[in-house]
Amino acid sequence: MSCSWEDLYLVNNTRIRIEESNCDKNVPIIVLLLPCQSNQVLLKLHIPTSMNTKNLTIKTGFNLIEIVKGQTIAKVLQSEMKKNSIWSNTISIE
Repeated sequence: MSCSWEDLYLVNNTRIRIEESNCDKNVPIIVLLLPCQSNQVLLKLHIPTSMNTKNLTIKTGFNLIEIVKGQTIAKVLQSEMKKNSIWSNTISIE
């Protein structure tokens, strides 16, 4: 999705959230990644100021969704969200 793409990402700490983008039009975007290809996305994380970040480590995840020919995006999003999460290596917050 062009606006709600951050809904596909996760953080393994419930106090930290991914900032949402401002947008007035939300349309599906399908990114095709072939084997050994990658795609980079900049995530803005909101960490509460009251949170102690000393020695804080997190992981970010992505909900990989396979689109099957003939399926609508809405149906796929409803049924597949959070079924196939791919997690990053540990990230140290400084």
